[in-house]
Amino acid sequence: MKYIKTIILSSFFSLVIGHVNSEELFLKPESNNRAISEIILLNDRGENFILLEFLENNVEKGVVINFWATWCSPCIVELPSLDKMAKKIKKYRLKVIAISMDRGETDQLEKFLKEKGGNSLIFAQDKKWNSGKSLSIKSIPETLIIKKQKDGKFIIVSRHRGALSWEDDNVIDQVLNLIMN
Repeated sequence: MKYIKTIILSSFFSLVIGHVNSEELFLKPESNNRAISEIILLNDRGENFILLEFLENNVEKGVVINFWATWCSPCIVELPSLDKMAKKIKKYRLKVIAISMDRGETDQLEKFLKEKGGNSLIFAQDKKWNSGKSLSIKSIPETLIIKKQKDGKFIIVSRHRGALSWEDDNVIDQVLNLIMN
């Protein structure tokens, strides 16, 4: 029997939270395994950095990148779940980056992220939607599962559009399978 709790946030979208069935596959593998290119973002101090360089210097195996905004209700509901997942996968040397797509002030956005339960998430900001264009982000929240290959390239192995209960053990197992295998 499948058990998925759905909360209707408006007539336009819903959010999956709660427990997921262990048979349910939420994170489908990407077919094209697109490599991450040089995308310029802002860090928590409002300074430019190149995402690919950050990954090369700070990520051993893989990373989960979530795109969100302060005006996106499902994004805000999802942040604590991403934070719990970040704590659980840290022991595997995996990180979770939360990229704000807002145009506001960086320090205010980082403060907002922390207030909404994102203390364990690495903050970045994309005021110009550079990553959205480069990575084909069509809506938010959208989350990419990225694996570091043996040749050092970072490829997108899965993409999830919409909010999800990321701290659920089944979802974490799926993330680990996509990155570690």
